[in-house]
Amino acid sequence: MPRLWVILAFLVFCASLGLAFTPEAEPYRLDTGDVLRVTVWGHEDLSAQVTVAPDGRAVAFASSRPGHLEVYRLPLTGGSPRRLTFLGRDSYAPRWSPRGDLIVFRSDRDGAPRLYLVRPDGTGLRRLSRRPRPLTVAEDAPAWSPDGRRLAYVERTPSGPRVWLVDLARGAERRLTPEDSAEDVPVWSPDGRVLALRAGRSTATDLVLVRPVEVGRTRLGVPGVRGPLVWVPAPRRCPTELDMVRGGP
Repeated sequence: MPRLWVILAFLVFCASLGLAFTPEAEPYRLDTGDVLRVTVWGHEDLSAQVTVAPDGRAVAFASSRPGHLEVYRLPLTGGSPRRLTFLGRDSYAPRWSPRGDLIVFRSDRDGAPRLYLVRPDGTGLRRLSRRPRPLTVAEDAPAWSPDGRRLAYVERTPSGPRVWLVDLARGAERRLTPEDSAEDVPVWSPDGRVLALRAGRSTATDLVLVRPVEVGRTRLGVPGVRGPLVWVPAPRRCPTELDMVRGGP
């Protein structure tokens, strides 16, 4: 029997090596009982949106120190922040890949927010999607596959959201949702075989499971699914492949 998983609506995450967080818009690190402030800039910088490297040795964050938001990298062992982006418009919401080789972030460089990739040393900056699209179309909700080789994201169009999948090695893109699906917020299962999506135009009342590798979709009516979806191990006595738990308001 394959390993079972439960989808929960909330997550409290604690890392074994420490916890990075941003009270009052400044990055801090909690380690062995001590709280260490990892930037020395003032609160007006809005240094926030921290993402921790997989090896726990650095963080990436967005700061408005240059007058608009840009993405920086900071080693937790000491040193000064290194600016990674120079796009001239707000760049923010960085998320480190599970492999540690790339950081995805949003930028307003093209008008509507779009997703970009950059290496942790600031090289290799590029758009995630190579497809041409109107300036009114935005991109958000990037979700790394567990192996860091694929990236799912949501394309926001005037007619509704569309979920796309990018193979980073080949640059190939594939749409995972129909035109009228209104499905968004992709969340990978820990084994990388299934994506969970919320579905609903006004409130999230359905849960959709998509298998990106093996073509297949399962739509489940689960009243009250709200907030972020998170996969966690399920009890072995669970008789089904997946259990769902209602989210909060």
